[in-house]
Amino acid sequence: MFIFPYQTKRIDEGKIFVPVVTVELETIKGFWPFEMLLDSGADVTTFPLTPLASYFPNFKKDPKNKIVIGGVEGRGVFAYPHSVHTKLGNKYFLLRCYFIESNVDPLLGRLDFWNLFSVSFDNQKGRTEIIPTVPPGQQGVER
Repeated sequence: MFIFPYQTKRIDEGKIFVPVVTVELETIKGFWPFEMLLDSGADVTTFPLTPLASYFPNFKKDPKNKIVIGGVEGRGVFAYPHSVHTKLGNKYFLLRCYFIESNVDPLLGRLDFWNLFSVSFDNQKGRTEIIPTVPPGQQGVER
């Protein structure tokens, strides 16, 4: 099990808990840790195009692949699909994601991640708990 204590942030209405997790992503300099908001309401993982896209090998901003995804900032944003080799503990997996034309924090969505991990938000203990799972017909790769 992986445990990530909640972070907090202050908004006008008061203090709120923020479920941030750290995963390692394969960049041009090898695997590097990235803090991401674990968003159970997000279908897909997103990263801000600038500056993060320049860190990932083989990513090309191709206008032919540009789509609009919704839900970010309350309106649609332009997005470019990509896949990132990802590591959590000893689990390696391919994470489909989008680089978006928006200045938001990286969001870890359900696609791919929730196939391999069970997620629990433990508000009494103030933490996010992630348990590796292996559903029928799917395997995470261990190195």
